[in-house]
Amino acid sequence: MFISAKYNQRLNKLVDKLNEVRENLERDIKPSLLSSLILETQLIQPAQPFNGGRLNIYYARKELAKIPTFTFFVNNKKFVHFSYERFLENQLRSTFNFEGCPLKLNFKNKNGLE
Repeated sequence: MFISAKYNQRLNKLVDKLNEVRENLERDIKPSLLSSLILETQLIQPAQPFNGGRLNIYYARKELAKIPTFTFFVNNKKFVHFSYERFLENQLRSTFNFEGCPLKLNFKNKNGLE
């Protein structure tokens, strides 16, 4: 968004936009909706084999943090390719409207092994 304090252009829209981003940062997501999105995403576009295996996401949860943070529990986090991570981020952004917000995605092995 372009604004100009010198010419007093769109300054009123800046406050509205900042409020919208704050609402997006504080958005709460039901675990059932997140699970549905993850399942649907894996059906539409499954992860390609990477590092000798194929990624399988068991479930995900939204963490309590200032920045929207999602933790994905997977079969092996070394199978996560950066392009699939970006794809998941874009799916989260478009589905839950995280416009203007940074998102953090964490991947953990379901069995607890690193």
